[in-house]
Amino acid sequence: MIEWRMVSSVFLLPILLVLLGATLSQGDLRLQNSDSYSGRLEVLYNGEWGTVCDLDFGDEEARVACRELGLDTTEYQTFDASKFGEGNGTIWLAEVNCNGWESTLDSCAHNSYGVHSCSHSMDVGLTCGEYVEPGELRLENGDDRSGRLEIFYNGQWGTVCNDNFGEDEARVACQQLNLDSSSIEQFGSSKYGEGTGMIWLDEVNCNGIESTLDSCAHDPYGYHDCSHSEDVGISCGTEGNSESGNPFLGGIGRWMGSIVFVCVASVVCGASMYRRRQLYLMRQQQGNNGTNMVHVPPPSNNPGATPFPTQPPPQQSGEPRPYPVQTYSPAYPPASTGGAPPANPYPVQAYPPPGQYPTQLPPVEGSGPYPPQGDAAPYPTPQPEETPPAYQLQGSNMPEGDLPPPPSYNDIVKQ
Repeated sequence: MIEWRMVSSVFLLPILLVLLGATLSQGDLRLQNSDSYSGRLEVLYNGEWGTVCDLDFGDEEARVACRELGLDTTEYQTFDASKFGEGNGTIWLAEVNCNGWESTLDSCAHNSYGVHSCSHSMDVGLTCGEYVEPGELRLENGDDRSGRLEIFYNGQWGTVCNDNFGEDEARVACQQLNLDSSSIEQFGSSKYGEGTGMIWLDEVNCNGIESTLDSCAHDPYGYHDCSHSEDVGISCGTEGNSESGNPFLGGIGRWMGSIVFVCVASVVCGASMYRRRQLYLMRQQQGNNGTNMVHVPPPSNNPGATPFPTQPPPQQSGEPRPYPVQTYSPAYPPASTGGAPPANPYPVQAYPPPGQYPTQLPPVEGSGPYPPQGDAAPYPTPQPEETPPAYQLQGSNMPEGDLPPPPSYNDIVKQ
């Protein structure tokens, strides 16, 4: 069993890899002996690269080959072996016949691989346009900022229909072209002429924030109900246009605006720094004149210490002198020095001796001596207050408070 597994892995694995490589790579193309968009055309078959015979190899075949290589199909040219040299190995394809719409050269009609009547002196050479990313845009039949809008797809440039193509779509197209989108216009084919070839896009619908026109909603490439009379044209920005708009929106105007902004910012910053410098010098000059603020330390634990200054501040120029200087008393009580307590430093109020107080009040006019002598009453006899007369009933008048209560319900029933 082990020997069988080893034999199968040794013989079957290479066969599977060859078949897999042949299946995945069959029909691939490349350009040799030149650059990335021109050279001798070669095709891969059965894991081996071989050349293509130039018999019946014309424009349609060249367009399909350029499309399969991902190159621009609007610019192509075929050559014989004298242009890019003769190849070696197998001549795989001959009598190739394409309609121009095929996606690969292998899908065109041709002889079986390896069946031919050619030599390497008939190896075909090809030149295509430079590589263009699918979905790229260009402006045709105008200038560098306006023209008929075309989009690249499947190796071929095509136009865009103007159905539902408005300002948002034109803004996205201008942004993708790296042009000014602040001022945009869109036109019909009468402005920049009708295009040729495919109409790639129709019913384009953008929100205005997309980065590419291809990322907007649209019908599938090539599906449309338009003609080239509806090819859309756009104009982006106003740069270089002296008849409309403000030339300072772009180009030299933007540079001038940046320079003006830098100059204004420099002046403002310089003025602010100059003012701060002047304030600093003013404070420094005031400090030299002796008007610095003096820090007064807090009072110590010594109760006799005083935090108050004892000297007046220095006289300033133009200041009138003399003026009263505030003096302060020492703290109370004074600090103890030991021994007998110090005398009271504050004066004591003197009062007259007791003998100087009068023994009786001076007499009052119309009254006897005070205090009263003998049996005289010390105070006058209080007179009783007069009480108001009682309420006298007159006739049937009776105060409301003296009325008898009303009869009850039981009294009324008994009667």
